[in-house]
Amino acid sequence: MSYHHRLIGKAIDLASTSEYRFKHGAILARGSKILASATNKLRNDPLIAPTDVTFHAEDKAIREYCRILGVSYLAPMDLADMTMYIARVDSVGSQKLSRPCGRCLYNLEYFGIRDFVYTNELDGFSIERLDW
Repeated sequence: MSYHHRLIGKAIDLASTSEYRFKHGAILARGSKILASATNKLRNDPLIAPTDVTFHAEDKAIREYCRILGVSYLAPMDLADMTMYIARVDSVGSQKLSRPCGRCLYNLEYFGIRDFVYTNELDGFSIERLDW
């Protein structure tokens, strides 16, 4: 079993722990080593637009990595040697498509993360590389 299989499996397990109804989990890794992980989280600010009611798991994983390093999330960083693993499951634990949204793709690009792996609805995963 490749480390992609192992890490996407961990992201699926992580997604199942999300307290939000659309359960997402993300893992930031360098090779086979997990550096940070997070689930999506419901924002509870009434001024947040209904289309943006969660902190996305990808963004939270990057923020967690910054917290571990003790650096500001706004500080420029180059995470080009890292891969983001993203998973989504439904309420009964079935795997769902979890390709990053436009905002999360922008964040991946901003931090230099070119490679990402995400669950699909075929009980597998897809691997993409951003070219910019």
